[in-house]
Formats: sequence, C-alpha cells, structure tokens
Amino acid sequence: MGNDALRPGPVGVHIGELVVDGYPGLDGAALSEAGRGELSRLIAEGGLGNPSGGRTAERTAPSVRAGADADTATLGKSVARSVYGGLKR
Repeated sequence: MGNDALRPGPVGVHIGELVVDGYPGLDGAALSEAGRGELSRLIAEGGLGNPSGGRTAERTAPSVRAGADADTATLGKSVARSVYGGLKR
C-alpha cells in the first residue's frame, strides 16, 4: 500500500455565523482571508483527528478575546485558532 492511502481527502469547513463586536469598520473580507489562511495552515500541520473519515457534527468554537487595538490579520488568525480548537474536540 503506497503513501496515497495515508493522505487525507478534501476537508470542508462551513462557518455559519461569525459575530465580531467592538471593531467598527472591520474589513470582513480581510478577516475572512486571514482566518482561512491560518485555518488551512493549522489543518495541514496538525490534521483534524477524526479517524472515522465521516461527517463531523456541528461544533461551536470558543469565544475569542482580543485587544481593542488588534488588527484584522490578528483577529482572523485568532478566530481560526478558535475554530480549529473546536474541530479538534
């Protein structure tokens, strides 16, 4: 059996709702892009830990706390880490 048997298939993550309070004028597209990049990196490096390979039930990620001066990239990465932590549970 070759290495292809160990290679995971595509992973889809759907974020139904993301509420960000306290950051007026936040660039949602930039937040999404930063989060997508970080989540992709985390999954590529650490996997998801779902050996069944089946559909995973709905999850709720822990809240993210960031300083009022946090930039969009930092917020996006923090959200991605929270989502990843929720997926690993």
